[in-house]
Amino acid sequence: MLVMQMTIQELLDEALALHNAQRIVEAGVRYREILARDPDHPGALHLTGVIALQQQRFDKAIELIRRAIAVRPDSAAYHNNLGNALLAQDRREQAIASYRKAVELDGNFVDALTNLGSALRVRGDLAEAKAVLDRATELAPENAAALNNLANVLDMRGEGDRAIELYRRALAINEYYPEACRNLGRALFQKKEYDEAIAWLRKAIAGEPDKAVAYVHLGLSLHELGANDEALLNLQRAVEIEPDNAQLLGNYGIVLTECGRFDDAREIYRRAIAADPTSGVADCNLGVLSLKAG
Repeated sequence: MLVMQMTIQELLDEALALHNAQRIVEAGVRYREILARDPDHPGALHLTGVIALQQQRFDKAIELIRRAIAVRPDSAAYHNNLGNALLAQDRREQAIASYRKAVELDGNFVDALTNLGSALRVRGDLAEAKAVLDRATELAPENAAALNNLANVLDMRGEGDRAIELYRRALAINEYYPEACRNLGRALFQKKEYDEAIAWLRKAIAGEPDKAVAYVHLGLSLHELGANDEALLNLQRAVEIEPDNAQLLGNYGIVLTECGRFDDAREIYRRAIAADPTSGVADCNLGVLSLKAG
């Protein structure tokens, strides 16, 4: 009986269906079948690189996506995903260059605009980040990620009320968006609206239980409301996730001090000093603790 071999396009269609269904191992098998027949197939190279990125194999992702770009340098999607892989390795300047190339190729590419704006914000270029993200939200006013990233920029510019409005808009579009939940919770904490902050931070933790920052702001909010036992549990969880983060350790130490647990606070401050000997903040807090402890 004659068995017809699938064409490359049929393999690609099947691989994409598997990939979209989050069956990435099976999708990867199909992409590799394509590459066995055509080692320079740009789509298969790019999407195999995307799978490597999803699996946190960042060097491999960069290698494969760059090979795809060598074949098809005019693909904005390829440059955008190369930026994502570079950013995952904290190679921010190279990532920004890749995002800029994607936007140059397609000025209406919302994902690339959103990623570029976010990277520029982290670099501190708030004016350009706002302009880029304004463009993204104009093109896609219902894009939750673009709204969240624009809100982050506005928050850093001191426009907290406007940022909160945009976080709420993002969450109205996607209520299961942990990053926006964290950001809204943090912004509400800064406005001393602790009860609502706690609700959003709990939701953030339910969606992404491995992000230390949510536990910190939840702990601090609970402390402000006098729920110190639960506050300390959340702050402890934060430093378990990021044990060498001097700022998190410092916050934990402050609450321990205010709760009268001087010996525990002293140990935490010493850990903070070891994590960042140049800061001086933990040294100051340790001095305050010594005064309080007599």
